[in-house]
Amino acid sequence: MSTPASTPSTPMLPCTQDFQWCRTSTTELSSGDQEQSQKYSDIENEIIENGYNGKKTEVEIDGGYVIDLHRKLQYKKDDPSQQHRIERFQLSRDRRNVHLRTERFGSPVTLGAPTSSSQQSNNMKDIAYVMKHGSFPSVYFFQAVYHKDKKVADIVEEAAQGIVKEGKAQEKLHEAQWLSQQLLAVKHFGDNVPAKFTENPCKITETCIYLFTKNSFWYELFNRTLREATAITPERIETVGPFALLLHTHLFKDHPRDTETVYRGLGLNDEQRKEYMKTKIVFTAFTSTSRNRTAAEMFGNTLLIMNLKDDHMSKRDQCGANISHLSHFPDEEEFLIWPGRIFHFTGYEYDDRNSKHVIYLSWSNSDDLFNLQSDYV
Repeated sequence: MSTPASTPSTPMLPCTQDFQWCRTSTTELSSGDQEQSQKYSDIENEIIENGYNGKKTEVEIDGGYVIDLHRKLQYKKDDPSQQHRIERFQLSRDRRNVHLRTERFGSPVTLGAPTSSSQQSNNMKDIAYVMKHGSFPSVYFFQAVYHKDKKVADIVEEAAQGIVKEGKAQEKLHEAQWLSQQLLAVKHFGDNVPAKFTENPCKITETCIYLFTKNSFWYELFNRTLREATAITPERIETVGPFALLLHTHLFKDHPRDTETVYRGLGLNDEQRKEYMKTKIVFTAFTSTSRNRTAAEMFGNTLLIMNLKDDHMSKRDQCGANISHLSHFPDEEEFLIWPGRIFHFTGYEYDDRNSKHVIYLSWSNSDDLFNLQSDYV
């Protein structure tokens, strides 16, 4: 297994991206021609920008490409004649015109079918049952951490190794190494700290949230694993599970409860829409929603309006957290819902003005799968 080439002394802190690197299909690129060029991905952009600020002559990115920062060219490592002109653009500081990312906020959401409370109690200790209902952090915790005297630093190390292993398999090793380096930079905060299901060092869990909000191969693989039952394998529990646990831990912290309603737009046909109009539905993966209704309405023909307020919830009860302050894209106003949350269908209407099906859902903690999992732990 390949390992990161180097580990930074300090972690990459969440910050607004001020510069965007782009390339064209030819060696010609006019100044200010950003819209006619192809943007590098979030992490490719970080790798290139770090190299630029570090006065490096060249950096490598995935796909066998080399970025020549001196000549401002991208070329193929095994065929230098394949060249593309690159340029660095200053981004506008006025980013109030928010456009949510389709993959994160408009892609299909996989739902599970909850069983009765008695069935849940009888089966909750069965790992296969937890897997069926999508609570991936629990799967990893029960199999790899519970009663094994692991420290949080061990979980961070496993998460970093898992990212690199998957990156190598996906031919995204440079992205994977960059991601793992950010985790290893905060590993020391977990030295001699016992690993827990609901409480781990903030510096570590906040770094996981920040990395999760970036567009990368890891985000795509991570979500695909949690959404598709066939993707959940013993190998994926080993590689994806550690990161899932750390991500989950942050959402369980005592966050401000000032978010009462969140939104998500979806493109659904009539049959798919009926799945969201059942008495109870379970979100099986980490689900991105926005506190910005106008932005969410940009996607699909269906708008989910999700009420998060429960009059009977205690101090520890919550279904997710506002992560916008830690996000690579803070203007998206992202509220992340964790796996295993159960919502109730409360209403439907058709919005003629916006040509939208509107589905109202409400979270209730009384029969959440997570409550049973917490009792088990």
